[in-house]
Amino acid sequence: MGHADGLCHIYVDKEFDLEKAIPIIIDAKTQYTAACNAVETLLVHKDAADKLMPKLMEAFEEHQISLCASRDLAEQYHCSVAKDEDFATEYLDLMLSAKTVETVEEAVYHINQYGSHHTDCIITENKETAEYFIRQVFTKIVPHVLQMDSVMVLVQKLALVQAKFTQEAPSGWKAY
Repeated sequence: MGHADGLCHIYVDKEFDLEKAIPIIIDAKTQYTAACNAVETLLVHKDAADKLMPKLMEAFEEHQISLCASRDLAEQYHCSVAKDEDFATEYLDLMLSAKTVETVEEAVYHINQYGSHHTDCIITENKETAEYFIRQVFTKIVPHVLQMDSVMVLVQKLALVQAKFTQEAPSGWKAY
């Protein structure tokens, strides 16, 4: 199997569902850590951190995932403090960098600056926020989780601009 550069991100918006977020994040890191679509950086809206991080840290411990994070998260959750180069690292291992962001715009800026433009994901229940993210993030594949008729569906928005379209596709995406 070939490997493309894959510095992939998940952004957890302030309007998220905890029951969806945890398994998505864990699966995106653990399913196949050396895959080019494995998550390497988690961006968490500052208003989501207190709800998300305690349960996520339990899941990280259970799955033996190491974390380096922005100072605020590192101090609260007792992990190493991330350096700038951590946000530009494709770990290919059970390691993840994390950072809190103030807005979806800051998340998009971070992804466009550090990402490999392969696969980046948003977890939100807000349709307008999801649409903004999908339009603004410069990446080839943008999964977004939706709730439709009580059935969870993983939707892949491939390209709004022809330049984003490639022959590559993610492997192993699961519907939640």
